[in-house]
Amino acid sequence: MPSILSWSVATASKIYAIGQIATFLSAAVTAICVLAMWQAGTILSADSDARIAQANASAENSKNEAAKANLRTEQIKASVSWRSLTKEQFEAIKSMSSSFIGRIWIVCGGSDPECQYYGDGFLRAFRAGGADANFMFGMQPNPDQGVIIHTPDTQKNIQITELMRSSGITSFILNPSEPFEGITGRYIGSNPPNPTSDSFVIIPSKKPPTFE
Repeated sequence: MPSILSWSVATASKIYAIGQIATFLSAAVTAICVLAMWQAGTILSADSDARIAQANASAENSKNEAAKANLRTEQIKASVSWRSLTKEQFEAIKSMSSSFIGRIWIVCGGSDPECQYYGDGFLRAFRAGGADANFMFGMQPNPDQGVIIHTPDTQKNIQITELMRSSGITSFILNPSEPFEGITGRYIGSNPPNPTSDSFVIIPSKKPPTFE
């Protein structure tokens, strides 16, 4: 077998030329592969970004829907739960007991246990403040109204109403031009209420729940 060193010049030239062509083709293939990989990487990266954005949008939408559902749940709970005084409101009413004139009548609907439950909180707070507080079943304002205050003293009405509102209890003063109807309702005790010398806290029925 002839040695590689024994190649003729012509043979060596051919082999060299073939090597050059092979090297060129190899570099070209490498360049094409690199370009193809870069393009594929760009496409894959864009697809990944799109999927992440879609996932984030879906997560945000789910978060918003969950927030709406939670809000709706709380609204339903609030609409069906019975009213009660907070500890702060109880203490505020207790402290304003001395501002009322005469006996204090808590007026509730006789056939409305929720109203009576709420009114009982006022009764206990007034009694804790040393007031002569009593229950009465009679006048019922519209459910949309807040607690209605009436004392024989106009200035006391204003003062008490402001104190009620400052403690977070929606309250109004009974319009003097309106007849004090319902005051002849059932009451607890031996002495009937007297609109000219007693004070009244009229508790409205709760607005019926609505489910839309």
